[in-house]
Amino acid sequence: MHYVILLAVLFAGFIIFRTITFKTHTTNNNQDNYVIKTNSQESIKHLSDAIKIKTVSNINYEELDYKPFEDFIEFLKSTYTNIHNSMEFKRINNYGLVYKWNGKDKDKKPLLFLGHYDVVPVEQGTEDDWEYGPFSGEIAENKIWGRGSLDIKSQIIALMETAEKLIEEGYVPERDIYFAFGNDEEVGGKTGALKISEYFEINKIFFEAVYDECGFVAIGAIKGVDCQIAQIGIAEKGYCNIKIKSASSGGHAAMPPQNTALGVIAKAICKIEKNPMPAYLCSPVANMIKNIGGEKGFIFKMLVANMWLFKPLIIKILANSPNDNAMIRTTIANTMCKASDAPNVLPQSAEAVMNARLLPGDNSQKLIDHIKNLVKDYDIEVEPLSIREPSEISPIDTKGYKKLENTIKEIFPNIIITPYLVVGGSDSRKYYNVCKNIYRFTPFIVNDEEMKAFHNTNERITIENFNRMIDFYKKFIVDFDK
Repeated sequence: MHYVILLAVLFAGFIIFRTITFKTHTTNNNQDNYVIKTNSQESIKHLSDAIKIKTVSNINYEELDYKPFEDFIEFLKSTYTNIHNSMEFKRINNYGLVYKWNGKDKDKKPLLFLGHYDVVPVEQGTEDDWEYGPFSGEIAENKIWGRGSLDIKSQIIALMETAEKLIEEGYVPERDIYFAFGNDEEVGGKTGALKISEYFEINKIFFEAVYDECGFVAIGAIKGVDCQIAQIGIAEKGYCNIKIKSASSGGHAAMPPQNTALGVIAKAICKIEKNPMPAYLCSPVANMIKNIGGEKGFIFKMLVANMWLFKPLIIKILANSPNDNAMIRTTIANTMCKASDAPNVLPQSAEAVMNARLLPGDNSQKLIDHIKNLVKDYDIEVEPLSIREPSEISPIDTKGYKKLENTIKEIFPNIIITPYLVVGGSDSRKYYNVCKNIYRFTPFIVNDEEMKAFHNTNERITIENFNRMIDFYKKFIVDFDK
């Protein structure tokens, strides 16, 4: 008995010791030791001018007005004369833009920076809800307002401003650097990024690292963590729409059968919602939890410090929050339903559509098999409508990741840096054919209020954020091979 008590005490002491010695990955303790160097009214005006050009993409390409896209390309040419006089420039499939900045050492693999210049539309009827017009590019309240200010013309303009100034200063990069700007990211990237990546592959252009959007410095993004977190996306969830359909004889609603087609679909929906896909920690999420665990209080810190023992409990805790749950499992959201067109008519068929986001490690076939198994007792047809598998997971032990991490430390002091899983999507997933080291990070700070402005009313970026982006890209490019 004494031995059992002794072992229990030693075990508890071991757990506590691991908890106390567990360290959070914060860079330093001086929040204010970086002074932003960029302070150019001209650069700010250039972003404002870019926002004014209504490059709104449309899933129906035949209905798209391409004139604003031509206007944007002409804007880049007339604004960035050093770039267009010095770099090689190609238009891929008409509206995909590729710039090549020739470097000194052709034996080194080039770097690739991505962006997209299309934007989502403004919801009809909400135009007057904007404090400043959605395409005004207004410079007010120390912010630049309008569609594309956050997503993601600011990234394109910051890169172009950086290169324009460096060329003016006589700088030549150590290796070739490419910029690739897509024209249809918001509707799938099929005519932009996909064609650009095919061009690179055909011409045997392969990269040391690729950098894109879908990561940033977040404030308040994770409950219980107050400090800033630099989230570097190293993988993306997949995307799948699935339709389930049930048929019946129909008829008058005054004489209903025991189970209508809609009733069968409703039962299936309930069963699917009550039986989600299994949860697990893929490597991007496991790394993120380890990096932030020390900031979420002693109990959670203890769980993370001893993940080998408490992983099931960590998963259970994360599953209680919709945001966290999306990081640990393939989610299934029932979003659309259709049956009869009249209240007194029994439907001859009923259908529902669900949107699933596939966790790396899962795939569409696992998802379809899961749904089919749940509805096997019903007369239901399961049909996948669209499938985009999860991306590959990029490694974090590469020069491309370490250099990104080092620059973040210098430009954003007192910060936790962590890889993470992107639950949405970006153009970057189309470039795994030419590079396995793909990192999603835009160097701006986003608080909770600004986060809600993505694809929403009052999208805007602070001037400080935009200036910091230019600082970041300049340092990152110049220091990459030092």
